[in-house]
Order: sequence, then C-alpha cells, then structure tokens
Amino acid sequence: MDKLVKIVFGASSSRTGNDDDFADRLSSRYTVVLLVVFAILVGLNQYVRNPITCWTPVHFEKSHSKFATSYCWVKNTYYLPWSSEVPKEDEERQMITYYQWIPFILLGQAMLFYGPTMIWRALNSKAGIDADNILSAAHTFSKTNMVETRDRTMAMLTSQMDRFLSSRKSSKWSCDIKSFLSSTLCRLCGKR
Repeated sequence: MDKLVKIVFGASSSRTGNDDDFADRLSSRYTVVLLVVFAILVGLNQYVRNPITCWTPVHFEKSHSKFATSYCWVKNTYYLPWSSEVPKEDEERQMITYYQWIPFILLGQAMLFYGPTMIWRALNSKAGIDADNILSAAHTFSKTNMVETRDRTMAMLTSQMDRFLSSRKSSKWSCDIKSFLSSTLCRLCGKR
C-alpha cells in the first residue's frame, strides 16, 4: 500500500513524513488512495464499459436494447429480482436513483479525507512557528540515545517554542497566564 501511496503522492516527496502517525496516514493517505481507486474503477465501469444491465424483451434488436439501456441509465430504475414478475405500471416499485453518482460521491469523500491535511499544511506555514522543523527535531529527540544530541535537540525545541510564545505575548499585559505557563514549561524542559 505504501508503494501505491508513493505513486499517487510522489510529487510531495519534499516532506519528511514525520508530521503524522499511522492514524493520520490511514486517514489522509491510504483512505484517499482507496477511494480514488474505487472511484476510477466504478467510473470506468459506468462510463466506458456497460453502465447498467436493463431487461429488454427478446424481440428487441440490438439498437432497441442499446436505447433501452441508455434510457434506464438516464431515468430512475428499479430493482427486480429474477424470481418475481414484472410489476404493472400502476404498481409501486422501489426506485434506485443513486448509482450514477457513486464515482462523484467517492471522489468527494476522498477530498473530505484529504482536506484536513491540506488545511494543516496551508496554515502551518502561516502560524509563525516552524512546525515541520519542531516535529522533525522531536522525532530525532525520540530516536537518539546520545545525551549530547538529546540536549542540543531539546535546547533547539525549547528555543523555538519560547521564541513563538514570546512573540505571541500581548504588549498590554506582560503577566498573563500564557506567558506564565510558557516560561514555566520552558524552564522545566531545560530552557534557562
């Protein structure tokens, strides 16, 4: 599945991929790829192959059957099990009205699954903090065993967060709860 995702999302190979976990990848990558693949398969079946199978009388010629199938495709149809008789015109039928829209519904769902990732990436660059760098550093911090590297990484992380939080301080109130929490957390995490 990862190979298929890399093919579909190959253009965005500049991203490190450390900004998401398996649940995020499941939601924003794998599900999107599956929905798009199914939308393509269903769309090809409906628009290239045979979109629907309609019952036609035996005496219909090929052109009549083709017309009846096109009519069934455009008009609402109803399901008829093989064992039941064809209902008369005034009898009630269970209509099927959704099958033409399935590929578009699947593509819409794929866009909705990918939407939060697009919003995250769009707003990430405008937030005033380098979240990609912080997430990459946090990933490095969790993977390394060397004390010196961990200390340098922690210092970089706390300075990034302190820089962001100090730039967000309001000029009117220098002693608000945000600045108190940020300075306390930075001191506890190693920022001196």
